Parts: sequence; C-alpha cells; structure tokens
Amino acid sequence: MQGGARLLGALGAGTPDFVLGTLLVYVFSVWSLGLTVGDYVPFAADPLGNLRSMALPAITLSLHGIALILRTTRDAVLVVLGSPHITTAVARGEAPGRLLRRQVVRNAALPVLTVTTMYFSALMGGAVIGAAELIDRLRTDFRVLGGTLDPHAAFLLQRGLRTHAVRYREQSRAALALK
Repeated sequence: MQGGARLLGALGAGTPDFVLGTLLVYVFSVWSLGLTVGDYVPFAADPLGNLRSMALPAITLSLHGIALILRTTRDAVLVVLGSPHITTAVARGEAPGRLLRRQVVRNAALPVLTVTTMYFSALMGGAVIGAAELIDRLRTDFRVLGGTLDPHAAFLLQRGLRTHAVRYREQSRAALALK
C-alpha cells in the first residue's frame, strides 16, 4: 500500500500539467464521464454547468500540488517521528493522540505550510480559466507581465480587469474631446 502511494505521488509530482491535462481531456472526451470538455459556462447562466466546466481544469491544475503536498507531509511526519524528543515522549508514556497533536503536527506543519503557500501562490498567479473574451483581454497583459504573477500583482490585474471597460470608454471619450 505504501509503495503504491509513493508511486502515485511521484507520478503526480513528476507529470507536467500539460501532459496530465491532455490525458484528462482525452479520457473525458472519449468516455462521457459527466464533465464538460472545452466549453466555458458562466456561473450566472447555469451554476451546475459552470461547476462541470471548471472541474476538469481545476483537477488538472491541482493534482501536481496535491501530490507535492502529500509527499512533503509524509516526509515531514517521518522526520519528526524519528526525532529524539519523540522517542523521549513515548518513553515517558505520553498518550499517542496528545503526542501527535502537540509534537508531530506542530513540528511537521512548517514544511507543509511552506510548500502549500508556494504552490498556491504559483497556481493562483499563473492560472486563468474563463470565457474567451477574458482570455483574449489577458493575452496582452500576459506578454507584458510574464508567465507567473505574485499574489499582489494578480490582485492588481484582477482589479484592473473589473474597471477595464469604464477606463477604456472614458479614455476614448477624452481622446475624442481632444480632437
């Protein structure tokens, strides 16, 4: 069982997102398994359809991170369990549940939290899923800003997209007034 989990973790962490995405699109295209492939449905139009259209990209983008976080968690817990202070606590007769909560989880959480926040910020900064017109508007910004944004730049880009239509209209009106 442990060898199979390690193999799945290695495959999940080692398979690039574009390969996994292509494989999942093929599988869900050939066999109708209930998820929409290649079509975006706005949430306001059909909430369930939106979830179906967003599920496959979300699964594709998250599998690598899940494998990475699981492997990091396993390694961190094994390192903490092998520490001398755990051996001492077991020898003192500390209850296993209390030992797990107070020692193992507390000491193993830092590497897991670090990997999780790094992956989450890379995922949120570099992934855009949406309607075709949104993707088209972002292509110019993507070329200028680069492939991955930090969370603050992603927030500023998202805020700028909300006011894009108003700014464009007002800039056009001001430019026409200068003629």
